[in-house]
Amino acid sequence: MSNDDLSGGATAESLAGGAEMVAVVGLDAASDPRKFGYATGYFRNGSVEVSSSGCLGTVEGRRDKLCRVVDWILGIDPKYRILLAIDAPLGWPSALSDALKHHVAGKNLTASKETTFRRLTERNLRQAEFGGHAPLEVAADRIARAAHEALSVLDEIRTMTGLGFPLAWTPGFLGNAVIEVYPAASLKANGLPRSSYKKREQGEKRKEIAARLVNTVRGLDVLCEGSADIFDAGLCLLAAADFLSDKSRPPPECDFEIALREGWIWVKQS
Repeated sequence: MSNDDLSGGATAESLAGGAEMVAVVGLDAASDPRKFGYATGYFRNGSVEVSSSGCLGTVEGRRDKLCRVVDWILGIDPKYRILLAIDAPLGWPSALSDALKHHVAGKNLTASKETTFRRLTERNLRQAEFGGHAPLEVAADRIARAAHEALSVLDEIRTMTGLGFPLAWTPGFLGNAVIEVYPAASLKANGLPRSSYKKREQGEKRKEIAARLVNTVRGLDVLCEGSADIFDAGLCLLAAADFLSDKSRPPPECDFEIALREGWIWVKQS
């Protein structure tokens, strides 16, 4: 079964009726387009059904695959809202941005390492309920290259579709929007193992995760045989379902202005 054309996959027509439906796209960002996974689907009644998936592919073929995602988005009936869920930082620490504006080589940085290299949302994820686990620091790790690629892909999607895709701050957003997600934290928040499933030979572990999410992400089992990048794109749909079901933790009201600038990782509240 081709990942790019899931036989029997969900369509808007097959899910029409009843509760409101939202078209969703999961993007597992990577600096290498061959590892940049995507998955599309439809959300309704608290769960997502996968429609199609794949990777952007080689540098030469990247735009062709991206066009498939764009064509899928453009094929959505205008009456349905659209949500992109991206596994990549969409912003940088505000303390770092402020410090670098006037920094000169050799001069001290006055902000602490914690606020310079970690965003507010990442510091929140280090709380005990997530086992002290947090994403790689966009200001200090290789994840910055994936973030750069994610923002590039997002800009291309905006240009090619003519849709704005602003950041969403509530599941009641209007039209179309984008959120930042983190599959490892979503797995943890849903009581699932967040590691030991990414290697090609760990397909059985992916099947175990998919089986436990059968009522939340239908069709995730089909993605188990492919790369972990495609599977993670499917897990981005899990985070999207949690967000659309109003189960995700919003930024603290007192820190909302910082979140607006740095971005926010939407994770189900434990």
